Amino acid sequence: MESTKVVILDTCYSGGFGRYAQLQARGISLNDSAVEPPKVPEGASSRDLNRAGYVTLTACDDDVAYESSFLENGVFTYYLVEGLGPDHPADSNSNGAVSAEEVFSYASPRTTKLIPIQHPQIFDGVSGEVQLTNVSITTTIGDIATTLRSAENTVYFIYPDYSGAKPPGVSPALLSDWTAIGFMIGMCSNRQYEVTDTNPTVIDTSSGMAKLQDKTIVLFGGPLVNAPVHYYEGQRLAPLYWQMDNDVCYWYKADGTRLDETALPSSQLASQDMFLLEAFIDNSGNKVFIFYGYGWKGTFATGKFVKFIIYPNISSYTHAYYIFKWVDGNGDGFVDLDEIMTTPIASG
Repeated sequence: MESTKVVILDTCYSGGFGRYAQLQARGISLNDSAVEPPKVPEGASSRDLNRAGYVTLTACDDDVAYESSFLENGVFTYYLVEGLGPDHPADSNSNGAVSAEEVFSYASPRTTKLIPIQHPQIFDGVSGEVQLTNVSITTTIGDIATTLRSAENTVYFIYPDYSGAKPPGVSPALLSDWTAIGFMIGMCSNRQYEVTDTNPTVIDTSSGMAKLQDKTIVLFGGPLVNAPVHYYEGQRLAPLYWQMDNDVCYWYKADGTRLDETALPSSQLASQDMFLLEAFIDNSGNKVFIFYGYGWKGTFATGKFVKFIIYPNISSYTHAYYIFKWVDGNGDGFVDLDEIMTTPIASG
């Protein structure tokens, strides 16, 4: 099978290459006096651009492409490189990768905004999108920064419902779990989808599996109340899973290794708690973030901790999971930010 080829042209008149290819496809010759000839030679390169399997991005139409002394680069190239950068700002669907189509959609309007008479072109001979960066099989908690800046309606915040049909072993949630997720929604730059785990268009309510692909999913609440969390932990897709042994709460690695340092008797949950933050890519290419505590106070602590402690130092959170502990130091039964230990109990 012939491989897909991506051609990027940042030259004057570069859009003319693709324009000529379009004329060829319509059976129009350059000698046709009714057609304005593109300012490119009739050659192999322009014929190739008309073949299936090519995606061509050009810096301009059939005219001039500009460079910028301020940007120290060709304008179109500058924004292409920026869109492909470490944080993948051109990743409009938040799947951890950037396609040729996405980076063009990112670079083209920015180029024209800076140079109003320059209009980049795309000639796409491929069905679907062509990835220019690889989708990671893992992700990190630090990637939540990109998620919070994602384009409108590209992220799914899934609440654990307090009623409705759920898989066996999943119960109605407390509304305190919703309070925690509110911290993160308030941090988003744009509006995002907000649904419950009983929504049959998004969740298979018999199993808890998400009916989504190549999306970003944010989940608050543990496996006892949140159906997708129950599914991911039960299928061992999440890095960690919760389990209670003799009334003591633990987190286990997906391979079955118990993290003994996470032991906490359920009888102590009123005055102390632990909470988990984890990130991973599921089998459908979804980037998944899970946040919850052993008890509701731990889940509530997660929202505050992400906003005020993690986010300002997000670049330092390079692991797939972290576990932190809260102890009610002043005995008032409330989760105060300064009562949460900033050194993780466990990470990996």
